[in-house]
Amino acid sequence: MPRKPDLTDLVRDRVRRNRRAAAFVREDFLDLGDYDQVGRALLELLRRGELVRVGYGIYGKARSSSITGRPVPRKPLIAIATEGLRKVGYKISPGKAAVAYRQGRSTQIPARSVLDVGKQRVARVIKFGPDKVVYETAKPRRRRAA
Repeated sequence: MPRKPDLTDLVRDRVRRNRRAAAFVREDFLDLGDYDQVGRALLELLRRGELVRVGYGIYGKARSSSITGRPVPRKPLIAIATEGLRKVGYKISPGKAAVAYRQGRSTQIPARSVLDVGKQRVARVIKFGPDKVVYETAKPRRRRAA
């Protein structure tokens, strides 16, 4: 008699079926179970190496590293951060250096993962290993004294 799939199996199946998604948040799975149950299922997938945690409540699909054998993100950290922060509710756009490079105004390839968050305050740290996402904010204009 086949066993009934548990919540971890349901979460894993949803992650595998969603091929385009780079990031997942806990709210993506709340229709499957309770908040704490989903958290335990995500922890189990982290332990198995099927997901990696890149920030508070933001997870990415994982693959095994060809060098170390440890789980590493399948997609670039900047793609996971952009999608994850948008799912959480932030309005995100590429950093100024990345925009200048894409538009041909600069020949320098951006060395860091930078996201423009406008005037929002983002307290989440998004990182995996030594790679970390940096946030650019719009600086308020100073008023001139009359």
